[in-house]
Amino acid sequence: MAQANSNISTKEARGQLSQVISRAAFAKERIVLTRHGKAVAAVVPLEDLKLREELADHIDIEDARAVLIAACRCVRFVERRSMTAARRSQTASQQDVVGRRQMKFAIKMRRKGERNLGKRLKKS
Repeated sequence: MAQANSNISTKEARGQLSQVISRAAFAKERIVLTRHGKAVAAVVPLEDLKLREELADHIDIEDARAVLIAACRCVRFVERRSMTAARRSQTASQQDVVGRRQMKFAIKMRRKGERNLGKRLKKS
């Protein structure tokens, strides 16, 4: 399956379109169409096109896989940071609860002490 590249002008290709298609389809020849000496298009065998599409899909899949892996790593990092922050805030809120309990106890004891003091003053 020798593949040759041929250059042909678009003007010539218009006149020999069926021959150009046959050369690509049956002889597996790649034909480059030129305009003013510059390549503008190509007529290639269908197998070449399918192979190119499969390669492009494979590359797209690999790129998508890499993006997903990076995204998962990022999500895990954010989850770890938020869990750490949640632990810190939980610890802070627990400290607030302990602090509130101590404050309530201190207020209660002060009131109790004021009552006891008031009772002592009344007795004397």
